[in-house]
Amino acid sequence: MLGKAMAVSVALALALSAAPAPAAPPERIVGGAEVGDDVRFGAALLWTGVDRVRCTASVIGAGWLLTARHCLPGVVPGAAGTWPIIARVGHPEHARGEVIVVEKAVELAKKGDGRTVGDLALLKLTRPITDPSPVPLADAVPTAGPGAVYGYGYVCAEPDCPLAARLKTATVNYVGPHGYDYEGNAGALAVSKGNGHPTNGDSGGPLFLGGKVVGVASQGKNPAMYSPVPPHRAWIRSTTGI
Repeated sequence: MLGKAMAVSVALALALSAAPAPAAPPERIVGGAEVGDDVRFGAALLWTGVDRVRCTASVIGAGWLLTARHCLPGVVPGAAGTWPIIARVGHPEHARGEVIVVEKAVELAKKGDGRTVGDLALLKLTRPITDPSPVPLADAVPTAGPGAVYGYGYVCAEPDCPLAARLKTATVNYVGPHGYDYEGNAGALAVSKGNGHPTNGDSGGPLFLGGKVVGVASQGKNPAMYSPVPPHRAWIRSTTGI
């Protein structure tokens, strides 16, 4: 038993400390629960030419969404789909939400390898959301504690598992800024499984700690890595006024 526990500990430490090469984006929320009708800040993102939800985003203002940079068409190698991105917003069951086309995406500054300094992207909508329910964005990351994640990804681990028709949430445990995001940046916020964990389709979805969004789903499952929001609050404010 001790040898097995030591092996698990070593595997977790490696997952948190090693800088992985870009791979498949994170999977969906497995476990957890569906949200109530009052949770309307989620947005389901679809690419042109792809007949399913590709990623998750958060409403941060009437005309803006926050998601992961790797959710943009052309970023993940080999992934199908082109512009424009379509957002379904305003209802936890995305099929009942408003359908709004994304006008443009704004990325963070690029590094020498073409990747960005954070796995974040801001999406400007072609028109305002009729009744927006924006999330509060954190200016700092708590040291540790329980959190919650949200997403429209797959709902189980089987190959023929469906995507969530309704926004799902799961409790998680914040481990610390010990990982790497999809863009290869250190300081990603690592979370371990609570009553569920994120997976494909949950990319771009929010991590709440202390009632505010501190991160965006970037890669991994358990532990999962979230690209931190607080270091880029000035960029978000200058771009959106939020």
